[in-house]
Amino acid sequence: MEIKLSKQTEEKLTNHLKQRNIDVNDYIQELITKDISNAFYFQSGYKFNLVNSRLYDPKGIEVELSNKPCLILKFLILNKDRPVATQEISQYIWNTPDTSVFTIRNMIKKIRDESYRDIITNYMNLGYKI
Repeated sequence: MEIKLSKQTEEKLTNHLKQRNIDVNDYIQELITKDISNAFYFQSGYKFNLVNSRLYDPKGIEVELSNKPCLILKFLILNKDRPVATQEISQYIWNTPDTSVFTIRNMIKKIRDESYRDIITNYMNLGYKI
């Protein structure tokens, strides 16, 4: 595989590799592993970065979501094997189980409007699930 870098980027990379005492192949392997382990991939091609709590569209462009909707997405991903009750979401995001269900619905709607409808599934009387 060949990677074309600008001279300036190549110099920065070379210096960085020397400082870390690592070769380029090990560095690339490390980056790939880190990227894969810190990301959640949706079937639609969207990707959520669990480190920076940001959503990216299939082209890799960041989806403009405010902090609370991103935290909701992260919480649902971390609990992806089950529906998450609105009280749990409320406790995680606002540190109280008493946030209005309408506030949470509004946040879910914002996520869906900025990405796609089926990103989150509503389970009646149970909660939400990725």
